[in-house]
Amino acid sequence: MEKSQGVINYPNKYFLDSEQDELTSLSSQLYGYFLVQLGLDGTYDLKTPSRIMKHVYVGQGAEADGNLCLVESSFKELPFQSESVDVFFLPHTLEIASEADKLLNEIYNILIPGGKLILLGYNPLSLLGLSKLVNSAKNSAFNGKFRSIGQVKSLLDTNRFSINYQNTFCFRPPFNTENLLKKGSFLESIGKHCFPSLGSVYILVAEKRMAVIPPLKMKIFSKKIPVARGFPEPSTHKGL
Repeated sequence: MEKSQGVINYPNKYFLDSEQDELTSLSSQLYGYFLVQLGLDGTYDLKTPSRIMKHVYVGQGAEADGNLCLVESSFKELPFQSESVDVFFLPHTLEIASEADKLLNEIYNILIPGGKLILLGYNPLSLLGLSKLVNSAKNSAFNGKFRSIGQVKSLLDTNRFSINYQNTFCFRPPFNTENLLKKGSFLESIGKHCFPSLGSVYILVAEKRMAVIPPLKMKIFSKKIPVARGFPEPSTHKGL
């Protein structure tokens, strides 16, 4: 939840709560030793009920917290060894990444074989995307570059990721009051069934795709064994 001078920012709260619900439903499927989140430290909870042992938050100017392992770093050079992380979580990170393709390639190298990548993104083809154009991004939370789910899937495919799961949600307009958000709740079911691709937020779960080396085709050369034609005649021994 974001606040400004004690006033709740309802669009942000609406999106954050919806995103957290989606993440909670996925958390039980996560397992491994390391989960690394790039940005927005402490905003989301992926610890419960996942089976991830260590949660690391990477960002700049992050505040220390006894429950979090914080690493202050830019996203251009991530301080992790190759094949050392089980899960990466990017909450709207690609929207502020200057080199999204390079970042995804680096994440691919750091993930273990079969490692998972979870992404949250704002959909430009939605009511939020339209509001961003009309209002010239007055809300700082939506100042990034919105990428369509198709664009992100193309980037993931280029960087050798396979899509395991995708979903689009948040079909209400980004109303500024709680009352309007409640009145627009009926739009969730309508949007999900009639316009499933027009939700304001999408989530993607991708898996590191390993290169498959085709088996070598070996030619077997058979050596022909000479076989005598017919049977040899017995030798005759003449006595002396």
